[in-house]
Amino acid sequence: MSDTFPAEASRVTATYSAGGIVAANRPTAPVPLSVQYDASARSYAILSGQDTLATLQTQGSGAIDGNPIFDVFRAIGGLVTSTLSLTRTGETSRYGTRFVAGGTLQNSEPFAGSTLNQLTSFVFGLRTAEAEVPRTGSASFGVGLLGALTGLNDFQPITGSGLLTLDFSTGRTTGNGVASTRFATFSGFSSPSYFRWSTNGNFSVASNRLQGDIQLELNPGSPLPGTIEGRLFGPSGSELGASFSAGFGQQMAAGTLTGTRGTAAPAFETLATLLSNTSLQQLETEVLYDASATAGRFTATGVRPISQSEIRIRTLGPDAQAIEMFANPLTPATRVDALSDPLFVAYRNTGTTFPTVRTTRLYRYMTPNPELALTYSTFAMTEMDLGNQFIDYTTVFGLATGFVNAPRSGSGVYQGVLHGTAVGAGPDGDRFSLQGSARLEFDWQAQTIGGRLSPVATNLRTRTATPLGDFTLRGSTPFLSASFDAVISGQPGAAGRLKGAFYGPNAEEATGAFSLFTPGAGTVLAAQGAVATRLISTGPSSGQPVGTPPPRVPLTEPWPTPLNPGLDNLTASETFLADARRASLFYPFSGTSALTSEEGQLTVSFDAATGSYTVSSPGSPALPAASETFAPATRDIAASNSGTTIFRTANGSTRNELRLSVAGAQGLIGTRHVGGGIWRQIDTQGGIERNTLHGFTFGYRTPNVDIPRATAADFAIAIEALQPMQDGLRLLNGTGMLRIDWASGQMVGVGTSIVRGELDNGAPRATLAGFTLEGRTTSINLFQTSLSIRNVSSAFGQGYFYGPGGSELGSALTFGTGGAPGTVFSGYLIGARGTSAPPPETLARLRDAASLDSQSAGIDYVRGTGSPTTVGQASTVLDSGRVRLFPGTGITQFSQRDLPAAAATEVGPSSRVAAESDARFTTYRVTGGNGVTTWRVYNSGAGNDQLALSYASFAQMEFAGTNGAAADRSIMFGLGTPLDRIPRTGSATYNGVVHGTAAGLGAAGQDRFLLAGTGRLEVDWASFGFGATLNLSATNLRTNTNVTMDPLIVNNGSISGGSLSGMFGGIYSGDFRGAFFGPDANEAAAHMRFTSTPAGTLPGLAGQAAFVGRRQ
Repeated sequence: MSDTFPAEASRVTATYSAGGIVAANRPTAPVPLSVQYDASARSYAILSGQDTLATLQTQGSGAIDGNPIFDVFRAIGGLVTSTLSLTRTGETSRYGTRFVAGGTLQNSEPFAGSTLNQLTSFVFGLRTAEAEVPRTGSASFGVGLLGALTGLNDFQPITGSGLLTLDFSTGRTTGNGVASTRFATFSGFSSPSYFRWSTNGNFSVASNRLQGDIQLELNPGSPLPGTIEGRLFGPSGSELGASFSAGFGQQMAAGTLTGTRGTAAPAFETLATLLSNTSLQQLETEVLYDASATAGRFTATGVRPISQSEIRIRTLGPDAQAIEMFANPLTPATRVDALSDPLFVAYRNTGTTFPTVRTTRLYRYMTPNPELALTYSTFAMTEMDLGNQFIDYTTVFGLATGFVNAPRSGSGVYQGVLHGTAVGAGPDGDRFSLQGSARLEFDWQAQTIGGRLSPVATNLRTRTATPLGDFTLRGSTPFLSASFDAVISGQPGAAGRLKGAFYGPNAEEATGAFSLFTPGAGTVLAAQGAVATRLISTGPSSGQPVGTPPPRVPLTEPWPTPLNPGLDNLTASETFLADARRASLFYPFSGTSALTSEEGQLTVSFDAATGSYTVSSPGSPALPAASETFAPATRDIAASNSGTTIFRTANGSTRNELRLSVAGAQGLIGTRHVGGGIWRQIDTQGGIERNTLHGFTFGYRTPNVDIPRATAADFAIAIEALQPMQDGLRLLNGTGMLRIDWASGQMVGVGTSIVRGELDNGAPRATLAGFTLEGRTTSINLFQTSLSIRNVSSAFGQGYFYGPGGSELGSALTFGTGGAPGTVFSGYLIGARGTSAPPPETLARLRDAASLDSQSAGIDYVRGTGSPTTVGQASTVLDSGRVRLFPGTGITQFSQRDLPAAAATEVGPSSRVAAESDARFTTYRVTGGNGVTTWRVYNSGAGNDQLALSYASFAQMEFAGTNGAAADRSIMFGLGTPLDRIPRTGSATYNGVVHGTAAGLGAAGQDRFLLAGTGRLEVDWASFGFGATLNLSATNLRTNTNVTMDPLIVNNGSISGGSLSGMFGGIYSGDFRGAFFGPDANEAAAHMRFTSTPAGTLPGLAGQAAFVGRRQ
């Protein structure tokens, strides 16, 4: 039956360009909306007042997708693409509602080279009559969540569930739950990420209306705030529906909560009920062995380190999936029922390029598993037959809890199973299957893991089963991580490793991969496999800090006796054992090649006679041994900088690069006893390039007895890392401060980094990113670190203290978790005691080339024939682009779409005009065949006697074409403030200067003016608002007279993310747009265009200018 329903609605909007999100508007709620259903046409019309936002068919080409929670419909009308997601209703639906439904409508429309996206969330249905609304007692509602969140290039879907409680007598409402948003990956699949949500509000005691606040905890400690509006639906208020919107800066979300009375939150997604094609991280461990000369016997050749990479699951329907493992798809077509059993589903794949047979046994999770019912994680065990060579490997994967939802307090016990394989020692070893029990014990507050594994080895030749005894676990759960890492120990000679993660929205499961060497079953076993467990109990924390070494076997005393006074004064040859982390990647990335991250050790040798460094790796089963010598002649002087010395070598198809931190007074932080480095190996074969990155630290370690155990100390720190990307490398440099409380062992730090990524005409795109660091010292010279880079990745590592009394420190770091390009960094952290952070990179102190976002304003005009200062036909323009800075050569390039085609866009030492340059501006002039271009770049740094800026600047261009066409531009650029460092409370004032030009409006014969003056920016962070006052004077370039202009004033300007937008009033009309710059919004800059009516002796003007200011 056709019907029209009033709706509770909220809305957010975001603008995207090819480079990502440009702006997001503050959420609005409530929004007037109604939903009209046409039964004959089977269509929905979404109406806002008199406007139809979209009309969508629910069958045929309009229905494009669906899952157990919601259906998706799409329609295209003109330039607007409308996508409607609508929750399913009925008793068999996931959320179980019959009288209320929730939906999101996304309208996308191209606009001025970008895409404007409007997201409206709404709930509608059969509202409970006010007379039927209960007024006493209370009720709980199991609710489902549907919505979307602004992502890098589009809105990202959100699904979730929770429990909302309503007290009818007081009107008090509370609720909380979990949700998941999905990020697009390079493979085209989406990667889920959990977060929590909570709401508090009031339900009217006189009507049917709910209002309140909602928070989405997308990042620990900084939830996304918003509002919620809702009502009761169905007879006697049996169901509930509400819409919400939340946002801060450029991160916005809108969605709905719908549900029925109940005491439990509905399940919204499990590994068996994935909502869409999904990309997950997998842990993998391997044992390698060869066929022996004796039939049925084998020779073990090694166990590879536990690594991480990507695995993909394609949904084929409600009861079928295809798992895309590397060269080993697990699909209905490759399933082998004859080899399957109640615990495992078997698959077999035969290679076409190589004679490879892979037989995989997948632990059941789509159907009930009688041994252990897993909901969010599982594992697969594969035997790869290469003829006379074999590899057994186990893959662990699932819906990872993620660091946002990882437990932070209390303790938990997990119970489950162990499965794996092993090969006996010697040339005629037997092969074994492993099966047993596992118990994992976590103290989340103390960040520790204990427990035991109890495997039984069954000889696959003799079928003899041998219990191997109990193995104990000791390790850690790194802060800001949902992973764990433990050493395995047992009888003498046993040694192993367990690495895993928590799975499920609330860490319901803990599953991991293990490798193990152990005596047993009459031989020495090289073993690998999986441990899968479920949470069975929780309790209080012991409250004890981590006091045991992390799982990786640390370098231990006695340390070698130093042969030199310091790394800044190497006079004798010396070899250092370095702590290292490494990552590797194949290019070109095909979507299936492995990106791995693992730890290792290096030696760094200095040869005093030649002044050369030799870096050597002993190799691993995954990587061959390697060594490279870097002589002084291989130093790349142009690429080196104050913080890093760079060496490069080439030998046939192999290239090597070594980046070493500069030691002593010439370095960033003056370290003398510790050094950091990154060794990059590049090997090209057949058009495929393999990059291996080793981040490492080395030096003179502090003896345990000299490590302080009382008071506290501050350390100035520096980080450097490289990251393999799909199209190259990303470089990260950062500086900050770290405080260590020796008594408690706590380490806390904060700083700012510059991330250089995709190349833009030879200069990497550069952005600022804040970082935080957490860590703990141990009872020996060893500490653990967890470093989080906002919008980049998280790093985990262990490190050591160096020098007398632990005066310096160093840690090799691995950022990220492995998988697709752009997810792993390899690098180092070094530090020295000090009271202030090392000087950060600024525009005047860039360490490497950088491509920066820029915004421009300008005027176009025609020069008069009587004088070069008289003009006509002036008009204003506004545009964006990039400024590329090359500090090594002094060259600056400007890339703005609205520059005249004949204008020169590159300046440098050869075009500098010394006579017209001063402390404030450096002037450049380029004469071409079609005109003359003059650039005036505002100088950065303390040498500018008008305003010393560090992070923001601007350039002014004057172009005079030979055909009379002319243009003036003001281009602002700099190192923008990271969004998470934009203040959210209080206010700030920015005082600065304004420079620009103007031309008289009207026919030919008008004058041209130089504009100069001061500006003041008043910012109210809490309301996302600002005001600006600019006091300018105009100098007539024909008469050389100066006139004071009426102030240009911006009232009620708005802040979105790190961007400013406002309009001029009074006699002026035009735009004022800007941004914040520096790690903590230290500076502000803006570009502006305006027109004015005549005032005093000034004619009507068309003007453009730039403002730059410092925070007071």
